[in-house]
Amino acid sequence: MAWQDRESVLQRMEEVLNGIVYSRVESVGTVVPFGSWVAGLHTPAGDVDLSLEGTLSWRAGLFGQHSTGDAKYLTKAEKIDVLKACCRALPQYVMRRLLSEGIPRGRVECVWTARIPIIKFTDAETGLHVDLSVDGRAPLFRSTLLGQLQRLDWRVGALVRLVKQWASAVGISGAADGMLSSHALTLMVIWHLQMRVPAVLPPVGESFDSRPLEAGADPDMPLVQQSCRRLYSMRTLGTFSCVNGETLAELLFSFFSAWRGLLEAWLEDESGQARFVRASIWHGGLCMDDGWRGRGYLFAIEEPTDAMDNVARSVRSVQAARRIAAAFRQADHCMTQEACDQQGVAEALRQLFGEDACRSSGALGELESGTKPPVRMGSVFLTHGMVSKLSRVSMPESAVVGHTRRR
Repeated sequence: MAWQDRESVLQRMEEVLNGIVYSRVESVGTVVPFGSWVAGLHTPAGDVDLSLEGTLSWRAGLFGQHSTGDAKYLTKAEKIDVLKACCRALPQYVMRRLLSEGIPRGRVECVWTARIPIIKFTDAETGLHVDLSVDGRAPLFRSTLLGQLQRLDWRVGALVRLVKQWASAVGISGAADGMLSSHALTLMVIWHLQMRVPAVLPPVGESFDSRPLEAGADPDMPLVQQSCRRLYSMRTLGTFSCVNGETLAELLFSFFSAWRGLLEAWLEDESGQARFVRASIWHGGLCMDDGWRGRGYLFAIEEPTDAMDNVARSVRSVQAARRIAAAFRQADHCMTQEACDQQGVAEALRQLFGEDACRSSGALGELESGTKPPVRMGSVFLTHGMVSKLSRVSMPESAVVGHTRRR
């Protein structure tokens, strides 16, 4: 979907929620986008994440009391009341306009049990899936930070889109389905690029003095600007990115190889030691930490802005975890067996994505070309005390794959 389609969804949502005379939502402040769209990491058919910000005015229930409050100070119950009012407003809009192609196509789904309550619906005009929440300042902060990281190197955005497209094709994406969220997949790519030798991206912790959202801290957007200046200063000094010459195809190959080993290690470790190892985007590596002890997490992928937030917490069942690990294992096997020349890379991509899905990601063109001499792949080193099964995380020494290198 074009960028203009997403803009039109945002514009019409503002019109709907602020312009209905008889709506139970009397004022919604500002409708603000966040998520992968803001970060510039969305796929063509990716969801549109919107939040209601500023001063809100609503009525709870059909004859409920009138309430007013700032979105950032509302309780979860109050946010649910606002979203319930929005649910009533959307059908009213269709009736007023007498348009079969009004804002929602089909029913509006309400998700009140999630940590952040949302309503989900499909925009009839564009076919895009929309998630609407209240107070998205923290997600917006994270999205802006990811946007700064992807601007440092063109391979970041290209690899994220490819991985998201692949995960969707093999059915391992979607937090609501107990799989990996879009945000988790993005951070998995970021972590992998931090682990390359030399690194494509620096540890996030090098651009902040402390974790900006730790312990429920209010998002301070100027901190992102400060982080951006530090990141660009490091790039200017040549401490990362520009000294890594790996192609997009090589990075895709090593992504599957590295994560296959780590996911299987988390699943197969009988001693319990592996559960204390987390992939840390803040530190740019693996670290031992028992801060999540007793939470029953199957995978441990840290949100860099808040050490207590595991972005892989949506994977709750062993069956789902094994399905995810199996998908990475199959992808790694496919790339290992096929990606030895230009023809092999093309065949591997067709197997991983399917012809149409691969091309729609917008990144396939970067992967189609000839071959070049092997590029050495660095190993993923594990912390002291890990069981022998974790040795599978080690990367192959080198690989010859097809590539396109941007000059």
